[in-house]
This record gives sequence, C-alpha cells and structure tokens, in this order.
Amino acid sequence: MRCGLPERIISIIVTIGILIIPVGCSGGHSGGSPLSTPVSDIRDSPASGAGGHFLIGYWDAYIPDSHDSMEIVPGRSNSIHLNIRKLLEEAPCTDCFKVVELVLDQVEQILTASIRITHPLPGLDAYTVFDVRVVIITDGSLYFPSMDAMIPDIASGDFTIIESDGYTRLWNTVEFGEGTGPFPILEYSKGKLAFQGEFTGTVNPYISYGVEPRNHLGTTQALTRTLDFKLVPGKIRLGYAIDASWELPTVNPPHDIETDFPVSANALEPVITSVSIVENITEIPGSTGEIEFSLYDYQGAETVESASLECPDLWTGELIPSEIEITTPTDLYIRFEIINESGMPIGDYPALLRVKDQEEDFWLGDINHAYTLITIPVLEAINPEMTGDLVYIAPGPPSSTGEPGASNVWHLDLDTMIETQLTDFFGVGYLFHDPRINPLGTHHLHCAGPSPGYSNVRVYEFGGGNWAIPTDEVDDFADFHPDGIHIITASGEQWGNTPDLYMMEYDGSNRTKIATAPDTIRNPAVSPNGGFIAMTLGLEFVDPPSSELWLYDMDESKFTEIMAAPGIDVHPSWSPVPVDGEYLLIYESSRDHHPNYETDLYIINPFTEEIIFHYDTGSGENHPSFSPDGLSFVYSAQPENISDTELFIYFWQTDELLQVTDDDTYDQSPSWGWGW
Repeated sequence: MRCGLPERIISIIVTIGILIIPVGCSGGHSGGSPLSTPVSDIRDSPASGAGGHFLIGYWDAYIPDSHDSMEIVPGRSNSIHLNIRKLLEEAPCTDCFKVVELVLDQVEQILTASIRITHPLPGLDAYTVFDVRVVIITDGSLYFPSMDAMIPDIASGDFTIIESDGYTRLWNTVEFGEGTGPFPILEYSKGKLAFQGEFTGTVNPYISYGVEPRNHLGTTQALTRTLDFKLVPGKIRLGYAIDASWELPTVNPPHDIETDFPVSANALEPVITSVSIVENITEIPGSTGEIEFSLYDYQGAETVESASLECPDLWTGELIPSEIEITTPTDLYIRFEIINESGMPIGDYPALLRVKDQEEDFWLGDINHAYTLITIPVLEAINPEMTGDLVYIAPGPPSSTGEPGASNVWHLDLDTMIETQLTDFFGVGYLFHDPRINPLGTHHLHCAGPSPGYSNVRVYEFGGGNWAIPTDEVDDFADFHPDGIHIITASGEQWGNTPDLYMMEYDGSNRTKIATAPDTIRNPAVSPNGGFIAMTLGLEFVDPPSSELWLYDMDESKFTEIMAAPGIDVHPSWSPVPVDGEYLLIYESSRDHHPNYETDLYIINPFTEEIIFHYDTGSGENHPSFSPDGLSFVYSAQPENISDTELFIYFWQTDELLQVTDDDTYDQSPSWGWGW
C-alpha cells in the first residue's frame, strides 16, 4: 500500500552554529476519523496493493547561493481513508517528521541534518511499518546508459548526501511526475514554493529508519538519523520522499513483530549489505578481477530474479553474475567477473549494481529493484619480476653409491632462477620442518632428525659452514629473530609434545626458556619488530586434527588465541613490512572446508582479526610465505593439471600468478628471505 501524508510549508533558517528546529506536518483534505476505519478498509483503499510500499511524505528543499538558509516545501497534500492530517497535526501527533538539529560547517562546507521520524499512530500496532526510508532526490550527472539511471554524484559537483544506506528508483520526479500515476498519491506534485522543472536524478540515495526485528518502525517509536550533505557552489535544490512498507498483520492486534506480520510487510526488494573486491583489476587492457556482494531478502533469497552490474568506463553494457550462492533462506552472495576492457588508467570508477525481485508492484509495475553505487579501483600492474631468495624442501638426487635421494633443503635465487641443493641427506628417516632464511640473508635453518622421536635445529651459513645445535630435548620448529642474533625454537620431551619456547644464539649458546604454551607449539614465526610470535598450537596430523592460531606477546608474556574456527590453522608468516600501517599474517587454514580439511590461504590483521584477503584456487594451497615487500607470497600446491606439488608466487593485490618450479618431483614448504 502507498499513501501520502499531508504536510505544511516549513521554513528553516540556518545560522552559524547549531539550531534545534521542530518541523511539523499539516494536512490536505479532511475526512472521517481514522479510528473508526476498519483495517480491511485500508487494504481496499485506492493506494493499497501488492508491492508493499507507500509514500509517507514528499518535500522539496531549496538552499540559496549564500548557503545561509533552507526552505522545505511540501510536494504532496493528499490523504486517504485514514485522514492523516488529523493524526499528524491535531491528535495524537503534531511533529511526526522533525528536523531536530541542523549544523552548518562553513569551513568544510558540510550541512548536517538530524531528522526524527515518529510513528503517527501510537498504540495502533496493526499499523507498524517496515523498511522506512528517507529518499534524497536531487539533480544527477552520473549516467548509466544500460540501466537508464541518472545518479547524483558528489565528485561531479552534485548536491547530495555523503553516505547512504542504498539507492532506489522510487519517487524520482522524472518517472513519478504529476499525471504519471494511477492516483495523485502515487506521483510527484510540486509544492507552492517549489521550483519549476524536474530533478534529473532517477536513482537516488536513501537513509533507512528501522530497528530489529525486521527493520520496523513501531507505533510507539521515534527514530533519529543524521545526514551529511556536501555543499556545492550555487543554488541547491533537493527533494525528500519518505517511503515505507506495510501489510495487514496475520494476528490482530499483533504481539510479535517477527511472526505476526507476513513477510510481504517488508519491502520486496532485497537489502544489499556489503561489497567486497575479491580480486582487483589493473590498467592492463583485458585485466580481470572479481567482486562479491552480500544480500539479505526478507521474502526469501530465492525470490531474487536477476542482478546486473554496470560500469560504463570499464566495460560495455551490463555484466551478469558469474555465480549466485544462496547460503541461508534469506542470505545470498552474488559474484561478478569484472574486466578493464580498454585498459583505463589507474583510478576509481563508479559502478551501479541493480538487483531485481521476481514480483512487481501492483500499481507501479517493475520497480522492486535494489541499487547500490560503488567504486571500482583500477590499480597499477605490478611487474611480475621475482627477486630475492627462497628456501624449500625437495628430493635430492641419488648418491654416487645408489642410495635414493631423501628430502633436502634447496635454495632458489629468484633473480637468476638458479637452484642449489643445500643439504645432502640420503635414504629415509629425516624429517624437515619450516626452512627459514634470516632477515639479513646470511643464514638459513631447518629442523630435521632421523626419526619422529628426535629433531634439532640445523643452521647453515650461505658460503660458509653448517652445524646442528645440540640439545637434550627435541627442537621441532624454529625461526630466526629479526635482531640477527637469536633463534626462537619450540622444544619439548618428544615430537608432538613441544610446548616450550626457547631463545638462543645461532650457535645454541645462552639458551633461555621464554614461556610454556597451553599445547604443542608448531610453526613459530617472529614478527618483524620482534614483539610477537605467531604459532600453531596443536597437531594437524592427529585424528581428529586439532590446531589453532595463537599469538605470544613478548612484552606482556601472554598467549592469545586468534581467528578461532573449526578446522586446522597452520604455517603463519608475517609480512616483512607494514601493509596499510600494520604487520599482516598469512596462514593456511581449512576453516571454510571443515571437516574436509582442504586448505585455503588467508591474509589477516592479527591484532583486529580482520580477514584482509582469502585465496582459494581449489588446489589445496599450503605453507605460504610473504615476499620482502608484502605485495606477493609464495606457496606450494598441486593443481589438477600438474603431476606433483610445485611452487607458485601470487601477487595478491593485482591477481597475477606465476609458477616458480616445474619438475617431476615435489617442491614444498617454501620460505622467502627478507633480505634486509
């Protein structure tokens, strides 16, 4: 049902500072008392019907060149059987739409308006409304030809709100102008002081009013939202529309908002809740990427009919989704493969998403669409040159006496692509864990032993000698400290029981116990500033597998579990340099494939536990290690078209993948030297 609420002309004078100004509502023609009108009559009124929307109010506003005053003018003066004028002006409500505060920042040229909406029928719970939206209607200059949508754009000098909750085609003056609707309450009409002509924006931003459950506005509620407008030079015109959705309750009077109103009481169109650039595009012509949208639909995710994405600067026409995934009865993800067709230069480009519902509005037709305006960045293409040093594990050749080659540590110079075997074990029995290069690029280490019951740290100097660090315990995993002097190792009585952290010098001297963890430590990795140690606690090779990611704070002497999730978390690696101001972690996890334990790679901020990047090629990526600049990482995997595990480098900000090794044997557990 859609109905218009009558209002009176409002003048608001804005001076420097803060003014608190009541804004009332007044009426059009009068009628009988709404309290004597049966609920069934509301459904039979000329404005009711499928689609669920009705217009609470419509105003025009004008700000002159001086930006020192505002006039708000009613664009409608209609009511239906409910006699809205009496409800809003006489009893019980006199100010159900109210600007409670206006602030003009003349330095930043930002106008802030706090607007309160109060339900006009307190206590009449059958008239609880849903998905109330204040739509800001202005001129636009951003045109999407395939969707025939004109959008207000601050960057182009349009006056509009700085942030919105979404966009709608409803109530724009081009398509809902006077004489276009089946009834006056379903079309735009000018107020007495309104400017002649139309606002050119056809898809306009809105601010949502509502609380859970179901984003409703109850009959005893008043909700206030703050809107920020960026002022632009010259005269400023704008319109306001207040749109809401409603349906007769199935239980009257209703007691439970969640269950006593049908799902059709909410707006038919879905709500676009988030957007994520999964893979960025670059300025290279034909560069591709991926973008993902999350949506929520009260009517059910299966009621979404179609979606399209348009960005005229980057590609021609509208893209259709590469994938639509329904995750719950009301939630879904929509993914698009995006492309820089002609190779537009580095910059930010506006794109418009439109999602259509299967149903049409009873009176207005095919308008149940959700829109959102986003920005797609085009990034600089990183030259996929590989530099620095890798150490990794691969089998060595047989010995001169015919002993089979065992697992060994190899070195790969990425500048020359020359491989060098660093160890010369033969036969079986030796176990290797996490080979590492120290930050100075002078030494590497690994842990190895002839049997699972014994292992120690072995240190190699590039161009020099090598040695094993003796100990009465089992040193099963180790890492270099960034100070260039010390080694951190996980130690214990036997393999699989190494809960102690030790620090020692490269030759094993001055061995000092740091802490004892709650479980077996694996894969310790020292942060570049030396303040934290990331590690895995638990064993991923037991049944059932059990390993979690933990941080040890060196200053606070405190263990903290992070990124808890079902599955295994292993092999953390720090970014050697801050990325956007923070040292990041990349690690291997099966959290998205539990309990199958197929692993993906995740880049996270370990201090906020925010997932920055998720990498999944379906090939069981493992053992990642950041590059020296933090812009790429190396990992091992076995794609379907490759006979054995190989090493790959992925530029995670520009979606470029390089295969590093290509042979008939396994290459695994890579570690990238920082080269400070």
